[in-house]
Amino acid sequence: MKASLSGYRLLVAYANDSTFTATTAQYLRSFRDFSSADVHYLHVTQDARPVVDLDRYDAVLISYCVRLCLPGYVSERFLRLMDGYQGVRAIAIQDEYDSVEMERKALDRLRPHVVFTCVPPDQRESVYPSSRYPGTAFVQVLTGYTPHHLPLRHAERPLSSRPIHLGYRGRDIGPRYGRLAIMKAEIGNVVGAAAARRGLPCDIAMDEASRIYGDAWYKWLGNCRCVLGSESGSNIFDFDGSIAEGCAKFGRDRLPQALRSRIEELDRSFAIGQASPRIFEATAMGTAMALYRGRYSGILEPDRHYIPIEPDHSNLDEVLDRVQDTKHLEAMVDRARGDLIDSGRFSYAAFVNVVEAALAHALGHCAPRGGTVKVQPAITKLSDPPLDERPTSEPRHFDSFQLRHLLSQLQAPSGATTVAFSRRLKRFKPTPIQRMIDRVRGKKRS
Repeated sequence: MKASLSGYRLLVAYANDSTFTATTAQYLRSFRDFSSADVHYLHVTQDARPVVDLDRYDAVLISYCVRLCLPGYVSERFLRLMDGYQGVRAIAIQDEYDSVEMERKALDRLRPHVVFTCVPPDQRESVYPSSRYPGTAFVQVLTGYTPHHLPLRHAERPLSSRPIHLGYRGRDIGPRYGRLAIMKAEIGNVVGAAAARRGLPCDIAMDEASRIYGDAWYKWLGNCRCVLGSESGSNIFDFDGSIAEGCAKFGRDRLPQALRSRIEELDRSFAIGQASPRIFEATAMGTAMALYRGRYSGILEPDRHYIPIEPDHSNLDEVLDRVQDTKHLEAMVDRARGDLIDSGRFSYAAFVNVVEAALAHALGHCAPRGGTVKVQPAITKLSDPPLDERPTSEPRHFDSFQLRHLLSQLQAPSGATTVAFSRRLKRFKPTPIQRMIDRVRGKKRS
């Protein structure tokens, strides 16, 4: 029977400075859209000053965008509030290979009842020893799920009429994150060169200027017959931060052999290859995939859901033959859509069901706390102190963070009180600030 949090109140703590990423915004909104609980949101990073009574909430879920491994990033005021919080504490973590011990010390302090992790159960003990977290339930989840708000008009274009036969967007981030990171650049360079020799129409780029965001990303996917890809994540668990420090010190091309050997050893010790949200985005847009053969969180089957590329590139001719076979691609897209999208197994609704089941188990027989909580709209008002954060009914837009951050920077040197500062802004209305205000409020300037 499906667990229900009806009557309970859930606070989702998040980082407003991360909501410019579509996947993060969809993740956060999924609780509002699919949870049976009364869900509120609170921005808790970048010196935020939470104004909230946590005891009004039955559970607090700290989102993965609240990077606990980054020193000084999470508001100390929020952490102090959590120190005294007696409800159910849950934490979602991604990129768990970064500054592992820093993350684990944050878990020591927060004492979570539940951790939503991307680390597979067979490798979890190496990262989260049960002796250190005896009272914590670790629940495996994916890095992302099927988007539930998509511009599907871009998916309606038949594969045969799409101008880009093979597309890819990636980045070359060097050896710091090991083999999985290297493959992200390698697939674009090697497969892209082979496709170009055949004269296939390609759009393959790995520079920062070529990255695509928002609705333009889905439009681009809708113009591709097939996209390249590889596993997400990294096997290089940097437990003490020394790998990142060494890579920053020596540079990607001058790493000492001892550091390279350590990275290679970690690559052999872990197998954390994840299915990226791009898998679901491409499938939803009716685009085929040619991927390096891998585990992909156990949800993808080669030849059924994607064209497998051997890591040594020994089958490139066969891969490119299949990329040019439109009927073959259409059949593969249909199978992938049926298994990954239409089945509902990997929807955000299914994800929220997993979260609710874990929270319901942690709540046990506790009755809802009841009472009322005053929430405010997720818009920014000039009368609001820039760093004060109160619960909102939905996540704030990234523009709101930019505006509040700008206001806090302008207010600090002036020494003006909040009221005086707001009056001065209303009187002078500096053009950049007013434009930002209008964007947040959804207005158009003539």
